[in-house]
Amino acid sequence: MTVTENTRQRLVIEFRPWLMGAVLIALILVMVLLGMRLWATETKASLAVFGVAIAMCGCFAIFIRRIRVTFDAAADSVMIRTATLIGQSERMLRLSEVQHAFVETSIDRSRSSHGERARRRNTHRPVLRTATEKMPLTSIYAGGRGAFVAVDAVNGWLGVLRGKDLPPADLAIPDQT
Repeated sequence: MTVTENTRQRLVIEFRPWLMGAVLIALILVMVLLGMRLWATETKASLAVFGVAIAMCGCFAIFIRRIRVTFDAAADSVMIRTATLIGQSERMLRLSEVQHAFVETSIDRSRSSHGERARRRNTHRPVLRTATEKMPLTSIYAGGRGAFVAVDAVNGWLGVLRGKDLPPADLAIPDQT
């Protein structure tokens, strides 16, 4: 997640999965080219390859989501906009209801095929805490520092707005549910 605007009145954070989208498009193109190459000699095989390419297009349309979160002090609102190729949705809540943000972590405890413990891989997502619920800003967990950057930005911005310090993402308030 990237902070695209940070003023006293507005904070805008965006998640644009460019790399994941580019990789999926490259795979779709490879499948289409392979299908075209097979078309002259093996029609059934090429139709199967085209079917895989179409399925990958469906995955792209459904799973590649652009998320924009806008915190607006003047309007006392938080707008979470999610857009895919097949549509967009909006969730809105009052900014005054947001207590803080924290990082939710998913720990992969899988085992390798040989039974020994595989390398532990943690993934994260930023979450807003209100008095009544927790609201994830993304539906997916991702590796890297993006969730920490987003939580630091939200807590820093809310702290300035409210005149108090909120903890940084590495020391974020744990989930209380």
